[in-house]
Amino acid sequence: MGNSTCSENGCTETCHARGRCHRHYRRWLRDNPTNRVQVKLSWPENLLGRLDFQPDGCVVFTGYRDKQGYGTVRHDGRTRRAHRVMWEFMVGPIPDGLVLDHLCRNRACVNPGHLEPVTNRENLRRGYWANITHCPQGHPYDVNNTIVYAQVRRRCRKCKAASDRRRYLRKRVWAAADATIGSAPRPAHACSSPIGPA
Repeated sequence: MGNSTCSENGCTETCHARGRCHRHYRRWLRDNPTNRVQVKLSWPENLLGRLDFQPDGCVVFTGYRDKQGYGTVRHDGRTRRAHRVMWEFMVGPIPDGLVLDHLCRNRACVNPGHLEPVTNRENLRRGYWANITHCPQGHPYDVNNTIVYAQVRRRCRKCKAASDRRRYLRKRVWAAADATIGSAPRPAHACSSPIGPA
């Protein structure tokens, strides 16, 4: 279709859409308003008409997906996530203070059997922490080498020890420099210089 020519008489331009070149296609749309009509599905067809049943049990929403990969659908006059709408349609309201966790780890899946209402903290722990098994320096996150802060953040013990050691040595160097030079002031950081006339 890309190499064929426009179907309008006398035009030799390459096809753009509907058998017409870009110029004739735009003219055809402008002159025939009925050609621009898009079928808008109403609820629940806008959700149920866009489902793809996978062999692994996932029911993938084939409509629009946002940047994070979640399906979105119009419902009750606003755009909502498809898996939340499907849960409310098939199961009932989502309990207050809970979010839906995809047990299959497929964000486009709307199968209520693959969703579980959990707290946001639990959802983050399952999704984010489950995939990261080592710190950026390559040390494993295991029971002996992990410090957990407020049950949502963790840090590698080896990296923390190295950071503490660097901070200690930096303070020690400055203390030795102060003792050698006397009470000379430390050099000011470029961003901390006074502003205004001297």
